[in-house]
Amino acid sequence: MKCACIADGSGASAAHLTQRRPGTVHALRTAMEIMTERVQGVTIAELPYDELDASNASDFKRDAASLVGSETRLVFDLTRLRFVDSSGLGAFLSCLRKVNARGGELKLCGLSKSVRAVFELVRMHRIFDIQPTREAAVRAFAPVAA
Repeated sequence: MKCACIADGSGASAAHLTQRRPGTVHALRTAMEIMTERVQGVTIAELPYDELDASNASDFKRDAASLVGSETRLVFDLTRLRFVDSSGLGAFLSCLRKVNARGGELKLCGLSKSVRAVFELVRMHRIFDIQPTREAAVRAFAPVAA
């Protein structure tokens, strides 16, 4: 969600507006919860974002911290994501490093064509295990030894 403001002559930028002013359209960002589901010992986290960019990448990292700090078999479902910039890519890399440091694996699934194109452009499709669906991502994990 982006903040759209109509110039009101005050010189205030959208980032500095905390309340509605005459002549200003201001979309308030609400906290979005990352929904999780456990399937065959794998945690699937559905990202609630349409866009992951400089405006919300730090929020995403903060919200995902408990998952990447505790899960060793994690899938980020990016089905809703339609846009990602370098800040969003950096947030994904940060999560991957944290999961890998604990001996875990992080997979991505459900990338739209436009998001997949960004991953390919910067060659991050070689770093991440990207699967087409949740089911394929769960199957891509090696079976847990009993």
